[in-house]
Amino acid sequence: MELDKLLAQVEDARKAPLRVCCRTPAGELIVTSVEDCARQGCRYFHIVADDLDTLLDRELNHRP
Repeated sequence: MELDKLLAQVEDARKAPLRVCCRTPAGELIVTSVEDCARQGCRYFHIVADDLDTLLDRELNHRP
């Protein structure tokens, strides 16, 4: 993939709503929005960027 096309796809992926992995007060791991995480009193773990990770892995690590 050409660099400008890759950068455009990265930008599109970054425009998607941010999702985070967090633990609820009851101990359950969930993936939700930052707003829901804070509203539920969850404990934050990490950002979930599956689409972006997949895109970059495919284009940067598995080139012919």
